[in-house]
Amino acid sequence: MGLRGLFCLCLVSLLALQAVPAQGSPTGSPKGIKNRQPVDTSVDGVVIRSLKVNCKVTSRFAHYVITSQVVNSANEAKEVAFDVEIPRTAFISDFAITADENTFVGDIKDKVTAWKQYRKAAISGENAGLVRASGRTMEQFAIHITVGPRSKATFRLTYEEVLRRRFMQYDIIIKVKPKQLVQHFEIDVDIFEPQGISKLDAQASFLSKEQAAQLIKKSFSGKKGHVLFRPTVGQQQSCPSCSTTLLKGDFKVTYDVNRDKLCDLLVTNNHFAHFFAPQNLTKLNKNVVFVIDISSSMEGQKLKQTKEALLKILGDMRPGDYFNLVLFGSAVVSWRDSLVQATAANLDAAQNFVRRFSLAGCKGRATNMNDGLLQGIEILNKAQGSLPELSNHASILIMLTDGEPTEGVTDRSQILKNVRKAIQGRFPLYNLGFGHNLDLNFLEVMSLENNGRAQRIYEDHDATQQLQVFSSPSPLMHSGFYDQVANPLLTDVELLYPQDTVSALTQHHHKQYYEGSEIMVAGRIADHKLSSFKGDVRAYREGQEFKTTCLVDEEEMKKLLQERGHILENHVERLWAYLTIQELLDKRMKLKGEEKANVSAKALKMSMDYQFVTPLTSMTIRGMADQDGHEPIIDKPLEDSPPLVDTDPHFIIHVPQKKDALCFNINEEPGVVLNLVQDPDTGFSVNGQLIGKEARSPGQHEATYFGRLGIANPATGFQLEVTPQNITLNPGSGGPVFSWRDQASLRQDEVVVTINRKRNLVVSVEDRGTFEVVLHRVWKGSAVHQDFLGFYVLDSHRMSARTHGLLGQFFHPFDYQVSDLHPGTDPTKTDATMVVKNRRLTVTRGLQKDYSKDPRHGTEVVNGIEVYSTKITCKVTSRFAHNVVTTRAVNHADTAKEVSFNVELPKTAFITNFTLTIDGVTYPGNVKEKEVAKKQYEKAVSQGKTAGLVKASGRKLEKFTVSVNVASGSKVTFELTYEELLKRHKGKYEMYLKVQPKQLVKHFEIKADIFEPQGISTLDAEASFITNDLLGSALTKSFSGKKGHVSFKPSLDQQRSCPTCTDSLLKGDFIITYDVNRESPANVQIVSGYFVHFFAPQGLPVVPKNVVFVIDISGSMHGRKMEQTKDALLKILEDMKEDDYLNFILFSGSVTTWKDSLVQATPENIQEARKFVMNIHDQGLTNINDGLLRGISMLNKAREEHIVPERSTSIVIMLTDGDANTGESRPEKIQENVRNAIGGKFPLYNLGFGNNLNYNFLESMALENHGLARRIYEDSDANLQLQGFYEEVANPLLTDVEVEYPKNAIQDLTQNTYQHFYDGSEIVVAGRLADEDINNFKADVKGYGAINDLTFTEEVDMKEMEKALQERDYIFGDYIERLWAYLTIKQLLEKRKNAHGKEKENLTAQALDLSLKYHFVTPLTSMVVTKPEDNENQMDIADKPGEGPMDAGVIPSMAYQMDGDPHFIIQLPEKDDAICFNIDEDPGTVLRLIQDPVTDYILQGAVQGYRLTKSPGLTVNGQIIGEKRDSLNSQTRKTYFGKLGIASTQMDFRIEVTPAKITLWNGVAQSTFSWLDTVKVTQDGLSVTINRKKNIVVSFGDGVTFVVILHQVWKKEPVHQDFLGFYVVDSRRMSAQTHGLLGQFFHPFDFEVSDIHPGSDPTKPDATMVVKNHWLTVTRGSQKDYRKDISVGTKVACWFVHNNGQGLIDGVHSDYIVPDLF
Repeated sequence: MGLRGLFCLCLVSLLALQAVPAQGSPTGSPKGIKNRQPVDTSVDGVVIRSLKVNCKVTSRFAHYVITSQVVNSANEAKEVAFDVEIPRTAFISDFAITADENTFVGDIKDKVTAWKQYRKAAISGENAGLVRASGRTMEQFAIHITVGPRSKATFRLTYEEVLRRRFMQYDIIIKVKPKQLVQHFEIDVDIFEPQGISKLDAQASFLSKEQAAQLIKKSFSGKKGHVLFRPTVGQQQSCPSCSTTLLKGDFKVTYDVNRDKLCDLLVTNNHFAHFFAPQNLTKLNKNVVFVIDISSSMEGQKLKQTKEALLKILGDMRPGDYFNLVLFGSAVVSWRDSLVQATAANLDAAQNFVRRFSLAGCKGRATNMNDGLLQGIEILNKAQGSLPELSNHASILIMLTDGEPTEGVTDRSQILKNVRKAIQGRFPLYNLGFGHNLDLNFLEVMSLENNGRAQRIYEDHDATQQLQVFSSPSPLMHSGFYDQVANPLLTDVELLYPQDTVSALTQHHHKQYYEGSEIMVAGRIADHKLSSFKGDVRAYREGQEFKTTCLVDEEEMKKLLQERGHILENHVERLWAYLTIQELLDKRMKLKGEEKANVSAKALKMSMDYQFVTPLTSMTIRGMADQDGHEPIIDKPLEDSPPLVDTDPHFIIHVPQKKDALCFNINEEPGVVLNLVQDPDTGFSVNGQLIGKEARSPGQHEATYFGRLGIANPATGFQLEVTPQNITLNPGSGGPVFSWRDQASLRQDEVVVTINRKRNLVVSVEDRGTFEVVLHRVWKGSAVHQDFLGFYVLDSHRMSARTHGLLGQFFHPFDYQVSDLHPGTDPTKTDATMVVKNRRLTVTRGLQKDYSKDPRHGTEVVNGIEVYSTKITCKVTSRFAHNVVTTRAVNHADTAKEVSFNVELPKTAFITNFTLTIDGVTYPGNVKEKEVAKKQYEKAVSQGKTAGLVKASGRKLEKFTVSVNVASGSKVTFELTYEELLKRHKGKYEMYLKVQPKQLVKHFEIKADIFEPQGISTLDAEASFITNDLLGSALTKSFSGKKGHVSFKPSLDQQRSCPTCTDSLLKGDFIITYDVNRESPANVQIVSGYFVHFFAPQGLPVVPKNVVFVIDISGSMHGRKMEQTKDALLKILEDMKEDDYLNFILFSGSVTTWKDSLVQATPENIQEARKFVMNIHDQGLTNINDGLLRGISMLNKAREEHIVPERSTSIVIMLTDGDANTGESRPEKIQENVRNAIGGKFPLYNLGFGNNLNYNFLESMALENHGLARRIYEDSDANLQLQGFYEEVANPLLTDVEVEYPKNAIQDLTQNTYQHFYDGSEIVVAGRLADEDINNFKADVKGYGAINDLTFTEEVDMKEMEKALQERDYIFGDYIERLWAYLTIKQLLEKRKNAHGKEKENLTAQALDLSLKYHFVTPLTSMVVTKPEDNENQMDIADKPGEGPMDAGVIPSMAYQMDGDPHFIIQLPEKDDAICFNIDEDPGTVLRLIQDPVTDYILQGAVQGYRLTKSPGLTVNGQIIGEKRDSLNSQTRKTYFGKLGIASTQMDFRIEVTPAKITLWNGVAQSTFSWLDTVKVTQDGLSVTINRKKNIVVSFGDGVTFVVILHQVWKKEPVHQDFLGFYVVDSRRMSAQTHGLLGQFFHPFDFEVSDIHPGSDPTKPDATMVVKNHWLTVTRGSQKDYRKDISVGTKVACWFVHNNGQGLIDGVHSDYIVPDLF
């Protein structure tokens, strides 16, 4: 699209005043224009003194400034409107108004922040802004201001864009329409093009050719061009005697540049622009398929114009082209079965076909877009595959439609997927959307995903020309769409640059290059890389490769930059930013969820950095408020942006009994009056009149509002008329008039009207109802919007049964049912089927705003709890962070309320304190040994969940949650303290704070003080939930010398998530990063007998590395995980240095390698490696052992055979997503094998993909081999997680690092040997001094570098140290001692993971002692929190959750279990695998779990409602219960075991277990126990042990043991209820005749699994299982085993058998249903 600038200055007078004579007159007229008499240029006393458009173009980047000065020569104030139109492709970058010596400047902010500032004006829920779409290619900018008498105002608007080449030229179009004569009018265009200008022209639609030749001055020479249009007042007159202007239309400048070279590179300020537009290439033949919508909506003019365009297009086909036509309505018809050549005969036949086809008989025909497109794609694919001569043509698919898909596949996401899969990137798809009744965004996404673009065809007289090849005689008219793609010259064009020289590239791959266009790429050049920078272009034409190279002449660049100084600075950088933002916005359209959020964040950041008004930013005009405090806002309107749901008159019908609501809109013209409420018995009525926008664009959706309300009660003669300006009582009889500034209460007979100033009014009709009218106000300067009203029914229960009206009909009870929820046309909103009033409707789930409680924002009901203060205080001294989170809340409710405190803290942190203060009484937390704490906490363990307050939360965090009951009117304060050592990562320390107050907080503050004795070198802070603009106003940060400070203190307004919201935008990550000065490589600090030694040398060369990637390619890696792994490996390959060596080991059931040995990372090998990676496919099982051993052996061999450099370092990186299940699968044996093979020579890094793996195993194996383990989370950024890890280890600077201190001078030293030191990291060693009275302290660090062995020595003068540390008193004391303790505990816990027996006990004891001494909550300690007596749980416990399952348990190993939503797990130790199945039955059903008729022991699970006859033997039965609240959907309901019966008829003994009690019968004797008891009952070989609130162990002699586990949930939980789990610990004495759902598996059986393949769930593979002579389809999944931890359980990987275990269990599941528990 060319550059278009459109402007006008519209002057509107408030009063009709006599015009003031203009100052000056025309000085002359050119030939062809008659001399004109001096004319008065004022309109109603207002004169446009000057109006100038200055345009500077440098290398296609255009910078506009429109400046207008207006003078009010009248003696009274006048209102003027500055009204300009700019191209949609442009970004506004600045705006300012100067009036009455006051200047108002625009501030660009992120859209959310701007909305907060403008919320009063935006109350309509729509952009109450200054910019709106105008016509096809323009946006209109309009603003009104009032200018004082004899005063002037100056407007200045700046916008920028990149010119796009079309039809061999660049266009600059400026819309001119000042609407009155201007004293000094000027358009001045300066162009600078380093390639040289080849042509330059300028025309104006409002001037004849003769006039244009005389009035427009244009010239060009070399690199510079200039156009000037400066008509005098006389030359502007529309006729000699007229005071109106002829300046109304388009002013167009066109130019092109020299093409002496095939491409051109321009470099300035480390940014480059690469222009590629080769000339004189022969046109490629093309294969084109036209897919045309012939549904009934195309009838009439649209079909006629489409045919005319197709006939013209067919007439211009070249003989070498191939083509076809596909028509779609309900069905799909193609003209020919395949592509045909554009011979004269075929073209004539095709034109006849076009002339003949019609919509006859197609009335109501639907739109089968999906099938039409797929048929067109199939024709192109088939031709390319079957006709070799066509494979070198340029293929193109063009679709024209005017509506939405309504037939066949109508789900947009599915259509996108189908089209994407069918095209597979082979050719571009261009979508043309005819008219406005379609979703252009959908068409645009489809085109962008398939290398094309979408374009709207406007319903107008020139639609034919918009579609076809169109050569207009007018230079101001544009050719049609087809003409732009009719002449492809190249295919698969790629612009390439040397590795490591560029970053942040814009799009550099294009499917096709068309004649007359230009490919433009921009990017950043790395420092000091200009000398090696070049641009290569590779493409194809007719099957032959096309190549060319562009080089940069640095001297020529310097000359160019000096020469173009008068044009535009930083133009290449801004060009790059413009292109990048546009491409990010395009990419954003195709994404969802977190990916879309990440791309949006990048685009937003760049928009803010470069001060562009984009769809993600807004510009507010600072200080320019009207009398109501409303300020204007400048937004960028979106193509096809739908109106928000709360703009038009919308109706919300609340249905309390369903806790739901219905809503609908009424779409009528402004002026229409709607009846809202009508009671025929009393005559009472409410009517509302619609108003629209003050200005609107043709063809746009007309948003309407209620602008006038009438309320009448004829029985008493009461009438009330309400408008946004006045409230009139009894207007028909001259009653009183009130304004919205009044505060008044009126009463007339039965009616009371209360006016709340500038807010709302309430009308109460005695014995009838209560209604509310809400006033919505917008900024007075808005040229579009106007104030409006909202109407609410607060009470209608006394209205008569015959009340009707749009709202009144819903005063009476009615019902509806919603079913068949499914994705709608909007992917963010669900559609459904509703049955209401005997009608079936398709409805959409959405939102509307309720302003009855808060007229400004719309509010939700608050439960009475106000969090009035949240403060996070961070004090950092020498990397050791001490954080205190304090929250204060008050209960405003009339009753006691539960208040929750939620904090997410880093997993690396240790909690050190927690206190709870209620009404001045403090309840502290005490750190105790974990076992002691659990005993203290027995009364509070009520859920069967973690007996604690802390659980893992996401990737980096742990969540601390505590709740407490607070009496009415009482206050509560929560205070949590935690500490951590900040780790240096990629050259910075990071303090990570999670912010989520969940409501607006009156006093919110984050405050961080940092003290670093080395001095702070950098300090920054950012937040994921806000933009730099809000940070700039709410955040302060500073650092000087050794101290740094960060404060973030947003006001209530700054916290709002949107202007009409009461919820908080403070939800996300607040990150503080900093680094310290590194004048020496090390730093030692000593305080109170403890020291810490930091070591991080700078500037060392990188040690070459030998890296083996051991990659799991088993079946479970199928799909997204494998694609992300490959993406990450490809990126890692890009970053490999040529001195490095590498190889790939792939393991599944077997092991394969890329190469037999390590190879150097030469460009050729890297390219070959890329091909290898791209061809990796998943298959088979998981042989971790052999994969690792092969990689380790390869590294050892490379070192032994001197394949790799002597001074290099080796690394093994393994990635797996599961546990070993073939070959050697015992974890302890794999660890032993790996440990022996590595022999301490190099580190092993284990990356665990997802959660279905034994992370503890991976971590233990890595730690004992000097590496670490990292979990890779299954998410959209998994590839970035993998790349991020590699970057941490990509640059080793030293190997075999050892930190040494004087002998006998230190003790209790933390780890002081490290296999590697990586760039950007830091080694930290701490310890205690043996003698605190020493005067000097020395430390040596030794290591091996890339070139030589290195030793770094640090000496400390103790007296100087004391002086240096005195100034840190304001931080916190004893920090080094606590840092040492923190580091020591961490390292002891890591060593403990690989220790056994006595060694493990000793390590545990040391870590426990230190944890208790320093009050740290670690995996060995817990914090007990005591709460007031009126709380249900008077004690809570805070534990430190681990990354993997707990290693302690109370129940021995077993093979059979039943737990949770009744699921059964059958573990087979000999196969190291498990089978699981569910039984889906109704609550009340009793299932037979175990029956042994010989052993005479029976275990059954019972169902309520049946009687039971006794059966001999030992039985266990279980009864199913459901949830408290029944689910209507049997597919989603959950059931559990709520009662268990264990019986032995021979012993005459029964046990009944429920979540409430345990009952034992010995004959007729009965004993009842509660779960609060701890009891052991023994009798004749029977043992029953009740472990209080935990479990029951039942043993029958030696060889039969069962465990019943109690799962408790929160008593107030609305859905779930307590339930039981059942485990078979020992069954070896059960007889061979034992049966039952579990019992049948006590006997040996076998199964085989094969054909592992992707299932319906991409994260869970399916397979074929052969078991008990049945072939079953099974799915890999997991179930929970609660033996070791009844809180969260341990995942057990298993093969899930569907359909109630059918095929696995004997018979069918109903065979196991019994009538009663015993």
